[in-house]
Parts: sequence; structure tokens; C-alpha cells
Amino acid sequence: MITLLAYTPDERWAFARDGERIVLVKPPFRQDVAASDAEVERAVTILGFLAVERDFASRRALLDFLSKESVRAWKKRAPSKDLPTLRDEMLAAFTVADLDRHLARGRKKIAAGKLDEAQTLLGRLLKANALTRQQLDAIAAMQEQVQSARREQEQLRRQELRTAAAARFPRAANDNALPSASDVRSGVLHPTG
Repeated sequence: MITLLAYTPDERWAFARDGERIVLVKPPFRQDVAASDAEVERAVTILGFLAVERDFASRRALLDFLSKESVRAWKKRAPSKDLPTLRDEMLAAFTVADLDRHLARGRKKIAAGKLDEAQTLLGRLLKANALTRQQLDAIAAMQEQVQSARREQEQLRRQELRTAAAARFPRAANDNALPSASDVRSGVLHPTG
């Protein structure tokens, strides 16, 4: 059994009685520091530790309590932010090197055919404060690559539709009057002219 004597909710420092000795428990929690009643009193009166007397079944239970208290204290201090706000704050703090690293991620996404993800990333990067002219040019070039890749995908999709339509409507294919993609989708069986 370990007894909590005083602690700081936000920093996870605590004085505890472990058997007959008093110890200071502090991050990273590998080794406790021997302490005295006078140090506990000083911590409460001068340093602002909260004085409590609470028993815990194990050291792990004490550490879990300190972690939960720390989270609770920090949540009170810093209200949660939505993801777009956090993203914008992070972009504002990016350095040129950070932006280069994210541009490389964008290039990989384009090469992997993840065009929507690449476009989203590039759009976000444009909001960064530290963009250099070279990086702006790189983003513009990459956005053009995305658009070009989308055009190619659309052409391939149209060609696949024509091939499928030709297989489905062989007589129309022989007449060079293939139905339009919208006709194929809607089920219209007569060719357009």
C-alpha cells in the first residue's frame, strides 16, 4: 500500500509514503527520490502542491491516478480545438524544411495515384506562412500533375465505357455510332447519331 500525501495535478509530481519512507514520485517514474515531512510541508505551503491523504493499492494505481489528474488539469487549461483549427496552427508553425517534407509526401501520393489525398494536402500547404517562391511553384506544378492525371483517368474511363458499349452493342460499334456513356448508364439500347 502506498499513500499519496501531496501532488501537483498538472505536472504529475507527488509525495507519497511507501511503507515507512516518504518519497518524491516524478516523471519519468523510473526512480523515486527520498524526501522528508519538511519537504512535503514546503511543497504544500510554498510550491502549491495539493495536500491529500489517499491510499492506493499499488504504485501503478498511484501513477494511473496522477496521469488522469494531469489530463483533467490540462483539459481545463486548454480547451479542445477542432481538427481544422489545429491543422491551421500547425501549418503556421511549419518551417521551410517541414514544407519540403510535406511536398515530398504529396509527390508520393501523386505517384501512387492518390489524387484526392494529394490535392487536399497541396491545398492545405498553400495556407502555410513559410512558403518560399520555389515551393509555391512546386505546389502549382504538382496541382497541374494532379489535374493532368485526372484528365487521363477520365479519358481511360471513357475508353473503357466505349469498349464495354462496343461489346454490348456490336452492331452499333460496326456502324461507328456507339451510344454515349449516359445512354449506356441509363440502359438506352439504340445508338446515338
